[in-house]
Amino acid sequence: MKRICRIVAMFCSAVFLLAPFASRAWAEDAGPFYAGILSSYVIATDLRSEGAVFPEEVKIDKSWALGAKKGYVVPAARWLGAEVEYAFLEKHDIDEPEADFRDKTHNVMANFLLRYPRGRIYPFAGVGIGFSWAEINANVLEESDNALAWQLITGINYEILPNWSADLAYRYLNSRYENENVDAKDENHAIVLGVNYHF
Repeated sequence: MKRICRIVAMFCSAVFLLAPFASRAWAEDAGPFYAGILSSYVIATDLRSEGAVFPEEVKIDKSWALGAKKGYVVPAARWLGAEVEYAFLEKHDIDEPEADFRDKTHNVMANFLLRYPRGRIYPFAGVGIGFSWAEINANVLEESDNALAWQLITGINYEILPNWSADLAYRYLNSRYENENVDAKDENHAIVLGVNYHF
């Protein structure tokens, strides 16, 4: 929790330090497209599994994620946006005496967003659906699987400089992997920081 507070504090500090230097030509006039990079602090819920490889419910360590996205805001309806996003989630470890488990995931999502269309601060909320590819190492097993994934998103976008904006968001991601020896339901919560270029 302290680490999350530090991340949020750093984001807020950067926004307010850069704001006085911002031009009046805000991203609203820059064009409907944007591209961005993002970094996430990932908090996974207890992993629920089916199979005898490790216990049915185990605690997973916190991790991080990196990603990129490209989006579009509808010019005639600036409250509506869509984006394609890729994220790589670094391995999650389990500290259990009889469960040596690690997984890495690659997620490709299509997100649909509703956003407040006025001003320099844009609250937004949305949903995403896509695919997740997981590489799972459980005890002596090594497996991989593709799965349908979905997520819920909420946050704020702040226009910093001409053509530039920053995001602070919360995301909930859900997916289920069905392997030959391990079936697992994976859920995680993420605090996401992003920077976008509008064109």
